[in-house]
Amino acid sequence: MGYDPTVHHILFEDKIHYVYELTLKNSTETLYFQTMKTIFNPWIVCISGRKTRVWRAIQVTGMDGLEEKGDKKVVLKDVWLDKDSPTEKENQDLIYGDLQHIRKEKYEWLKEKYQKRVKDTLANIPDSFPLMQILHDARRVGCKERSKKALPDCTILSSAVP
Repeated sequence: MGYDPTVHHILFEDKIHYVYELTLKNSTETLYFQTMKTIFNPWIVCISGRKTRVWRAIQVTGMDGLEEKGDKKVVLKDVWLDKDSPTEKENQDLIYGDLQHIRKEKYEWLKEKYQKRVKDTLANIPDSFPLMQILHDARRVGCKERSKKALPDCTILSSAVP
């Protein structure tokens, strides 16, 4: 998984799990989430590199990951972002902000029943909008820029050794 001091390796029910330690932006509050099952973990043809992983997780009370906090099942997405890239929550907040400023003139060309549906949807953002609601986001260990000389090599793990 690489080295990230906020990701803790634990043994739970005889299986390897991880506890992610997230310090929320603009806060000193720390939340802990224990991975329960992999949802997305792509195989990449690199010895090391940036990789996105998505887990089914539960919120726990600390790094040992043994005591659940609440009964909400969540999805935890671990993604490598470039230094100045916005998080998904920041992008989603921008989308929601733009949607809240749509005026009726922009959709009055629709049939009346669809105008009502659009109006009702826009009146109740984000609950009425069909995107997964992002509860928390956090920036963890920063990534340094990829070397300009770094090129992908799909043969690096091939069985033919010269």
